[in-house]
Order: sequence, then C-alpha cells, then structure tokens
Amino acid sequence: MLTYEEAYLLTTFVKDLIITFLREDRWIEAPRFESEKLGKKRGVFVSLKRVEGIKEYTIKCVGYLFPLTSLVQAVMDAAMSIAIYLSLLPESEVDKNLSYIFEVSILTPPRLITVDKPLDYLNKIKLGRDGLLVEKGFFKGLILPQIPKEKGWNKEEFLSECCVKAGLLADSWLKKEVKVYSFQAQILKLKPDGEFTITYSE
Repeated sequence: MLTYEEAYLLTTFVKDLIITFLREDRWIEAPRFESEKLGKKRGVFVSLKRVEGIKEYTIKCVGYLFPLTSLVQAVMDAAMSIAIYLSLLPESEVDKNLSYIFEVSILTPPRLITVDKPLDYLNKIKLGRDGLLVEKGFFKGLILPQIPKEKGWNKEEFLSECCVKAGLLADSWLKKEVKVYSFQAQILKLKPDGEFTITYSE
C-alpha cells in the first residue's frame, strides 16, 4: 500500500491533470515519482464525484481491474478519459469552479469466492470490505467496495447490481455457472476543500 505522501502526490496529480485540461486544453506530464510502488503494475480506478449536501454522487469512474500497466500510467490514462468525458458535457452540467471530489481506488488482485451453493455468497461477502466482480463468459460487471455503503445496498442488492452491470439478469448470481470474485482497495480521496483521506476497505 502507498504511504500518505505517495498517495497524496498521486491524487493531486489526478486533480491537476483533469483541471488543467478543462481550463487550458492541454495535458500535463506525470511528475517523476521516486517510489518504486508507483511503478508497479496495479489494478486501479479513478472516480470523479460531486457533493450535494452530505451525499456524494459519482459522475464518472474509469479504471482497470487487472494490473496491465504501472500504477502511475493506469491512473493517468483513467484521469485523461475522465477529463475528455467532462469536456464533452454541456457547460450547464459542469461545475464552473470544478469543485469535485477526486478519488483513486488501488485494488488487490481479485479472488474467486468458492461456495457450495450460491446463497452462501451472502455469508462470505462483507459490505464495506469487498468489491465484487461477477462473471459469466464474456459478461463481466464490477463494483468497488465503497459503493454499496454509499448507495445503502444490502448484500443481495450488491450482487444483483453487479449482475445488471455485467448485462445479466439481476438474479443471475443465484446460478452456478456465474462466478463471483472479491477484492479490496486502498481508497484515496481529495475533497474540494483540500481535505485528503486514505481509507481501506475492511
């Protein structure tokens, strides 16, 4: 897992990359990070959120479940995709002050959850700790660990939403041919007021 300084530098880079592109229509280069951890291949997702009252709403989430490239490169690619997405939205849908939450979720490798019968998933999944990947052939649906608590889902709803995201019927997780994987995350969050936090799904 990243140290506080490494995590802060990485999340600040995400913010600077997105805001610079929206305001100046140019890309900034990634700074030289001395930490070897940032050069290792990791699964990671970058999320852009808006705040309404005490609630947070995800505008766009982009990333990679599997470690295909270095952490810095994966984060940069995801942040660039989000910046381009925002630039194509109508002006009325973009915060003039760009007061967003920038969130980076660094993932552990997914592990297959083995069960005797599908209903046993309910005993093996822990809300707030586990992210889930549902898979059936080429159909895949992933939801990060922090999302169920943000949405107020129970375990059945969590599994069902993963199935829907995979393009399957909501109750597909009850079928034996559907595989369910779990993973955890180190979650880095930079708020509009500058507050920076690191949490671990547990």
